[in-house]
Amino acid sequence: MDDATLLAQFEDCTLPELSHRDHVRLVFLYARQGRAYDRVREGLIAYTASRGSSSAFHETRTWAWAELVIAAAAGFDGDFDAFWMRHPEFDRRDLLDDYYSDILRSDAARTTVLQPDLRPL
Repeated sequence: MDDATLLAQFEDCTLPELSHRDHVRLVFLYARQGRAYDRVREGLIAYTASRGSSSAFHETRTWAWAELVIAAAAGFDGDFDAFWMRHPEFDRRDLLDDYYSDILRSDAARTTVLQPDLRPL
């Protein structure tokens, strides 16, 4: 799926499935537009609600992943496939465990942004 189609289907909540790689790709694409966190946050809230699973949205995970991807994408000139190859750590769904203890699984982390407690992002 090309970038424009992914963004359009995400924004209108018609994307059939949202994989981990797609999450990272969306942040990467929005980072290039200078509005990554807000767009991904708003989009994920709408997308999960459209699927009847609003409780799947996680504030801290969304923020932390956005912070990591935005920082890595800064100054990167290649496409997403090149970015993904350059940053294999982003394939690790458990990457945030390097930064957060069990607080990441708390109700507070689900509803508000918590700063990492193991090491900075």
